[in-house]
Amino acid sequence: SELEGFVNWSAHIFYWFRTGKMWDENGDKSDGTDQSSTPLLIPMPNEPPSIFLVMGVLQTLAAIFKTGHRSNLLSTQQKLRGIEVLWEQSILVADGPAVGGSMILRKLLVKLFARVGCAYLPPRVATWRYQRGKRSLVENLQKG
Repeated sequence: SELEGFVNWSAHIFYWFRTGKMWDENGDKSDGTDQSSTPLLIPMPNEPPSIFLVMGVLQTLAAIFKTGHRSNLLSTQQKLRGIEVLWEQSILVADGPAVGGSMILRKLLVKLFARVGCAYLPPRVATWRYQRGKRSLVENLQKG
């Protein structure tokens, strides 16, 4: 799906931004982690990603995790694997030297981490929500 393709593309961008080199064609990376099997739907840029591209990707992912429904985001094992790869690359970007001077990039990474974490939490119904009950205007007028 489009979500899986974008998440996989984002992980590629983060890896390239962090290390300065692209993933190999066979999916092997120098740090030993494997690439998701989802094909890339968006072509990779010709030059290494800038901090502005990474911030745009982070903003888009944060918006997806804000508005996306939990069942759509975490429905299949392939989506979960893509999100795990994205999570690993995001953490490595956050620990890298490129983030040190960028307060906005750190803010966006924290926002993405919080929203991905909230997507994994079980749904909870608020106990204080309004309970309408079984009232009827017609019944109230007949009684009164």
